[in-house]
Amino acid sequence: MVSVDYDVIIVGTGPVGGRAATLLAERGMRVLMLEEHAEIGRPFQCAGLVTPSALHVVEAYDTVLEEVDGALIHGPSGTLVPVGTEGTLRTYVVCRKRFDQFVVQQGMEAGSHLWLETVPIAADVDEEGVELTVRRGNEELSLRCTLLIGADGAHSWTRRAFKMGHPKELMIGFQTEVVGYQGRDRWLEMYSGSSIAPGFFAWVIPSGFGTHRIGLWSTADRLNGRSIESCYQDLIDHPLWKDRFEGISEVARYCGPVPSGMVKRPLKDRVMLLGDAAGMAKPTTGGGIGPGFHQIQCIIDPLVDAIQRNDVSLKSLAAITKKPWDAMKKDQDRARALRNLLVSDCTDEKLDKHFAQYPYLLGGKPSIGDFGLMAPLFAHLGRDPKSIRLMQTRAIRLFRWVERMNRPEPDIGEFDLKAENYLPNDEVPATLIEALQHIAVDFMPETGAAAKTINAWLDQNRDMAPNTIAERQVGITSFEVNGTTVNAIAQPYRFYLLSRVQNHVDALAESDREDVLELLRSCGMGEL
Repeated sequence: MVSVDYDVIIVGTGPVGGRAATLLAERGMRVLMLEEHAEIGRPFQCAGLVTPSALHVVEAYDTVLEEVDGALIHGPSGTLVPVGTEGTLRTYVVCRKRFDQFVVQQGMEAGSHLWLETVPIAADVDEEGVELTVRRGNEELSLRCTLLIGADGAHSWTRRAFKMGHPKELMIGFQTEVVGYQGRDRWLEMYSGSSIAPGFFAWVIPSGFGTHRIGLWSTADRLNGRSIESCYQDLIDHPLWKDRFEGISEVARYCGPVPSGMVKRPLKDRVMLLGDAAGMAKPTTGGGIGPGFHQIQCIIDPLVDAIQRNDVSLKSLAAITKKPWDAMKKDQDRARALRNLLVSDCTDEKLDKHFAQYPYLLGGKPSIGDFGLMAPLFAHLGRDPKSIRLMQTRAIRLFRWVERMNRPEPDIGEFDLKAENYLPNDEVPATLIEALQHIAVDFMPETGAAAKTINAWLDQNRDMAPNTIAERQVGITSFEVNGTTVNAIAQPYRFYLLSRVQNHVDALAESDREDVLELLRSCGMGEL
C-alpha cells in the first residue's frame, strides 16, 4: 500500500474546505484536499446566497448571478413588508458550482493538492500523526498527516468516524429551480406561516437568466409527520399566493440537511471539524459559508504554529480555538433562542389569534395587563425597525394592538362591539391562556433560576443593614429554554414586583384566590 505524507489533509472540498486549504497552503503547509465526487460543487444543495463579506474574502465576483437589495416578506395574514433599500446591496446570489470550484482552485493555486473520487475508509491517530486509509478508484492508499480536518458537510464521515457528536438541530431544506416566476428585480421574497414552513420560512430567490429558486426549510419535529415536499406544494397552492406561482415550470429540485448548533466535540487529538460538519450554519438563515470562513480564519496563525511544532493534541487545539469558537457558539445559541422566541415557537395562533377576536386582553377596553404588556411590545419591539417588520409580517393583528394602545381614542372600528367593556363574569379568553402558556415557556425557567441566584446572594450578605438599596443585578443565572442554555442577569426588582402580586393574591377571599391559582396552573405558571 502506497503511503503519502502531508501536514494537513482536508476531507471535503466545499467552500469552507477550499478556504481552509488556501489559508494553510499560503502559510507553507503541505495540504491535500479529498473529494468523494468526480466534480467540485456537485451535488447542489444550497439556496446560493453569499454575504458581501464572505464574497469579498475570496473575490469570487465572476460567480455572481444576481445582486439583491432586499426582501419582500409575505406574512400569513396577507401583509407584504419590504426590508431593504432599492439600490443598496444586501447580498449576492451565486452559482454554487462555480463558487465552490473558484474557492478550491484558490487552494490549489496556493499549493494544495486535490484528489477527486477519493473516499476515506479508516483512520487511526498515534503520537506522531494520523494514519488515513482512502479508496481512490479501485486502489486503497495509506496517507499520513499531522492534522486531519473534516469539512465534509452535514453527514460528515470525519465526525462519525471519531464519534464527535451531532449538531444541536438538523433542519430539512427543499428547493426547486423554476422558470416563469415574475419577481421584482434585485429583490428576493420570503413567505411565512405554519401551514407552509412550520417555525421557519419559504423563499423565492432570483438566480439569473430568468430562473428562480423556490424553497423552504423546517425541522422534523415541527413538520410533525408532514413531508417537506408537501409543505412546498402547500406554498404553491396557497390561496393567498397561488396566482404568483401559476406560470412556473420546474427545471430541477434538491433536498438536503442544514446542520446548526456546534457539535459537542468539534476537536479531538489531531482532528478538527469545520463548517457544516461542525454544525456552524446560522440558525436564523441556514447560511454556513460566512461562519465557516470565520471559523478557520480566526485561528489560522496559531493553528499553523501548532502544526509546525507537531503539537495538535486536543489540549493544544482547545487552547487555540476556545475564545473565538466559544464566542461563535454563544452567538449561535443566542440567535437560536431569539429565533425560537420570535419566529419558530411563536406561531401565528398566539397573541395574533387573540387580537383577531378581541381589541384588548380582556375584551373591549384596556386593562392594567394591556399597559404592562405594552412596555416590552412597544418599547423593545415596536420601535425597532427590524423587529417591528417581523411583527407586521407574522402578526399583523398584534401590530394593530400596539397601534391601538398608542391612540387616545379606542380605535376598535374593525370589531363589532356594542360597548367598551370587559368580558362578562371575569372571563379570561382561551386565546389569552394559550398566549400565556407560550410566555411561560421561558418566563418560568428564568424566574426559578433567578430566584436561586438571588437567594444565594442573600445568604452571602446576611449582615446587610435593613433598607439597604438593592443592586440592579446580583449575578448571572443560567436556565434552559427548549434545549438551549440562556444566561441572564438576576434582577431583585422583578421579585419586588412579583411579591406585590403575591400579596394581592394572598389578600383575596379563599374562593377568589383558588380561581387565580387555577388560572396560573392552566397557564403553566402554578409555581409562582
